[in-house]
Amino acid sequence: MTEYAQSQGWWVYRTYNSQHSEPGMPDLFMVRPPNVILAELKREKGKVTAAQALVLALLEQCFGVEVHLWRPSDWDEIEWRLR
Repeated sequence: MTEYAQSQGWWVYRTYNSQHSEPGMPDLFMVRPPNVILAELKREKGKVTAAQALVLALLEQCFGVEVHLWRPSDWDEIEWRLR
């Protein structure tokens, strides 16, 4: 997904090793002005941790920040959104 986002003009940050990051931080931070997207990526049946749910809920309350929980089955939506 990182490569696809970059090919569409997004600047993408993805934490290399989340073991030393604050719990709950979404996997992707993407910017293509005027848009900012934070996305948590999960396997099809992967569960969101309590920390991830809290951070996603907090971010959803922020003006100008788009927040997503994306799974492989969301690829069509992801592709559409990142175009």
